Amino acid sequence: MSVFPLTQEVTRLRPGGVVTDPFGNEVPGTPVEDQIMVFAWWVGSSGEPYPSGHVERVESDASLIAAPGDFEPSDQVILPGVGVFE
Repeated sequence: MSVFPLTQEVTRLRPGGVVTDPFGNEVPGTPVEDQIMVFAWWVGSSGEPYPSGHVERVESDASLIAAPGDFEPSDQVILPGVGVFE
């Protein structure tokens, strides 16, 4: 149970386990997609300045507030309009 109202929908990608391919090799299975409601999510970025002559790079970290037990360390999340985060 969550104290906060869960109003934002995100997609959780949970690893699909291990399957055997036609050659007998163990390979990662297809991830399972579930729609999960969270309280909030946001994407931060680095505040470091870009020194002249350096290539501009973008590093982003996503944060979200979800109900306890909705996510495991191995899960990925798809944020609407942003992309996939681990």
